[in-house]
Amino acid sequence: MSDTVADTTFTAHGLQCRVFLDHERLPAGVVCVPKTHPLYGKRRDVQIIVPKVLAGRPLNAARLATADFHGVIPAAFSEGDAAPLSAAVDVPGGVWNTGRLNDDVDLWCFSFRTDADANEDQVRAETEAFAQQLAALADVKLA
Repeated sequence: MSDTVADTTFTAHGLQCRVFLDHERLPAGVVCVPKTHPLYGKRRDVQIIVPKVLAGRPLNAARLATADFHGVIPAAFSEGDAAPLSAAVDVPGGVWNTGRLNDDVDLWCFSFRTDADANEDQVRAETEAFAQQLAALADVKLA
């Protein structure tokens, strides 16, 4: 297990982020969106209309919340497809959880967990990449 991930809060792509060790001491990342974001208050399995920025990426089962799928997992999503958020974004293990961070009602957060041996730099890089994806969804349409 990793003990090399310090609990750190930072901003990436205009969104509040946090890296930490979760309750099972697994490295985790959190990205929070404001009330004005269309994903505010939504669960990880919310159906979105896949925008061009996320279309065409090959899907990797190790980076998906496969519990949010019903049926066959496609090789990739096309622009305009309806898909669960947890599959449309690319994070280790898929989106793990959603909710408020520290009871801050102005933010809604999406989290993921990495492999136990991930170090702080790796978790931060994954969190920043996740923030970039959620920031790019500021105008996403819900299915």
